[in-house]
Amino acid sequence: MSIRWRLIFSYVFLAVLSVGVVGAITYQLAETYAQTRESAGLRANAQSIALQAEPLMYSPFARFELQQLADTSAFLGDNRVRILDAYQRQIADSGSPDTDGQTFVLVPLNSAVQGAESPLFPGMMFFQLEPGMSLPAEIADTLPAGSPVTIIESHDGPWGKQFTFKEIVLSDASTLEIPAQTPEYRYRSASLVLHPIGDPANPVGYVELSEPLNFGGDLLADLRQALVTAGVGAVVLAVIFGLWNSQRLSSPLKSLARTSAQMGAGDLSVRVNLQTGGEIGELANQFNQMADNLQSNIGQLEAERDALRRFIADASHELRTPVTALKNFNTLLQGPAADDPAAQSEFLSESQTQIRRLEWITHNLLDLSRLDAGLMQLDLVEHDLCEVIEAAAAPFKPLAAEKNISLVTQLPDEPVLQAADRPRLEMVLSNLLDNALKFTPEGGQVTVSLERV
Repeated sequence: MSIRWRLIFSYVFLAVLSVGVVGAITYQLAETYAQTRESAGLRANAQSIALQAEPLMYSPFARFELQQLADTSAFLGDNRVRILDAYQRQIADSGSPDTDGQTFVLVPLNSAVQGAESPLFPGMMFFQLEPGMSLPAEIADTLPAGSPVTIIESHDGPWGKQFTFKEIVLSDASTLEIPAQTPEYRYRSASLVLHPIGDPANPVGYVELSEPLNFGGDLLADLRQALVTAGVGAVVLAVIFGLWNSQRLSSPLKSLARTSAQMGAGDLSVRVNLQTGGEIGELANQFNQMADNLQSNIGQLEAERDALRRFIADASHELRTPVTALKNFNTLLQGPAADDPAAQSEFLSESQTQIRRLEWITHNLLDLSRLDAGLMQLDLVEHDLCEVIEAAAAPFKPLAAEKNISLVTQLPDEPVLQAADRPRLEMVLSNLLDNALKFTPEGGQVTVSLERV
């Protein structure tokens, strides 16, 4: 996998991890807050119901009033209300909140009807009817025509209990029928609160509230959806930013790779041209500096290679001169000078000179390369240049005679003194004479002259 996609995946991973951690913490805090507020609301409602129920707990005939209190409280609080005795035995129970809606009817207080006056609506009796039911016959038959009836309808909505009050005048109460309702919200919490009635140390009973609408759950569901949306958005942004940043980072690296490939192919003049800073810019500068050093070193190696070639050529040339002279002397000694003691003595003396010269050359081959590179220090001593020229020309006279070439030296009558490195000067003159005899045709002339300037 390329560094570009690794960078993108790392951004996506960090985005998901960040949203996940922050989302988990946020969700946990929101859930704890919702549960705390829900429990606090239930405890407050339970305390209010307990205050209303306490006087009724001392009457053995107040079961109906307690049931009405439970129903009314459940209607107002939209939860289940149970009133228990001191041994937590049930006295009144509103039942589970009806998810299909609830309907209550308030009718004028009538002594002919068994029931008690509603504690919340004075002069009225409070009845709960199920959807699809009509008023009980014992109530409908006792209501005179034109009696006012208040119908209270409630149903669950997405944001809590919704209820309406509607007053009608009955011409025929028995025709009153409660239509069925379609539920809109069914999600309820499992929270439960038990609150003592009376002295908490010695309660006469308990109020139990449960099954409230779970607004916290609805809030948490919205929060979960928001966190999922935020996570998806964070991933999309991470991919976009990763693509942009990876392109910005990988482009210089690709340029370095292309330049390296060109240098590997032999083009040492290419350089990386990056207008960027930071570590990649520093890398590009170091790369260019390395390329400069490499090109310089290779140039030096090539120069040393050429110098070595010249050194070998010069060494070969320098060795060939005394070797050729010795060869000619040996040929003459075996030929025309075989019976001439004077010529033999002269040739043997010259051969000894060439042998010493050959010995000197073999010991100073390295100096040739140093001299060529300008690194050699000359041993300057005052010498007679006429004598140096004669000594340099003497070994070539037999070769010149063999090739029918006239070798002439034109020197002043008086000595010409000059500071010079004699062995090396003789070597230079020998090279010149060797080349002159090599390229002069038969019957020609080679002249070595010395003049004062």
